[in-house]
Amino acid sequence: MDPAPKDFEPLPEKVRPMLATPGRLPASDEGWAYEIKWDGVRAITFVEGGRIRMRSRNEKELASSFPEFREIGVAMGTRPCVLDGEIVVIGEGGIPDFGRLQHRLHLASTSAIGKQSAASPASYVIFDLLHLDGRPLFSLPYDARREQLEALGLSGSSYTTADSFRDAKGADILRATKDAGLEGVIAKQRSSPYVQGKRSDSWIKVKNVRTQEVV
Repeated sequence: MDPAPKDFEPLPEKVRPMLATPGRLPASDEGWAYEIKWDGVRAITFVEGGRIRMRSRNEKELASSFPEFREIGVAMGTRPCVLDGEIVVIGEGGIPDFGRLQHRLHLASTSAIGKQSAASPASYVIFDLLHLDGRPLFSLPYDARREQLEALGLSGSSYTTADSFRDAKGADILRATKDAGLEGVIAKQRSSPYVQGKRSDSWIKVKNVRTQEVV
C-alpha cells in the first residue's frame, strides 16, 4: 500500500451539519442553486475502508438501522470521504413518507430491521461532499464541492446524488415541487463555503404553502 501523502488529513470524528434559514426565494436567481427539500432525516455519512458510519444531527448512530446503505461503502472502496444528505422512505406517488421512516428509526432487533429494509426500503439523497481522499472541502465554495461530488457518480439502488438546479429560476423549481407534492426547495449560494453547525443565510429553505378551503 502506498503511504499517505504528507498533507493527508484523516476523517473527522464528527461533523455538525450546516443548517438552512427559513425564508423566501432570493430576489435574484444569479449566484444561487436550488435543490429539492426532502421530508426525511439529515445524516452525515463517513466512508472509510469500504465501511460506513452515519450520524444524525443529534449524533445518533444510524447505520445499523439502514443496512441497505452499506453499498455506499462498497461503491467508494478505499476512497475515504464524508457525505451530507437526507434519508427518506418513498411512499405512494413517489412522495417521501416520514411516518414509515420514523417507524424504521425506532426498530432495535436485527430481524425487524431486516424485514423493514425490504418492506420499506430507504434512500440516501446525497447533496454535499465535505471530505475526500484526505482533503477537507469545507472551505471550498458550493460549486466546487458539487463538481467533485458529481464526479464521483454516486448512484445505486439505495442512494443517489441530489439534483442541483443551477442557472435556473427558483420560482420554477418551487412550483414544480409543489405540483409534485414535495415540501419545497433549498436555495444555496453558489459561492458559499460549508459552515459547520451554523444556520446560515447562504442556505435558505423555502416551503410550499399548503392551503385548504374552509366552509
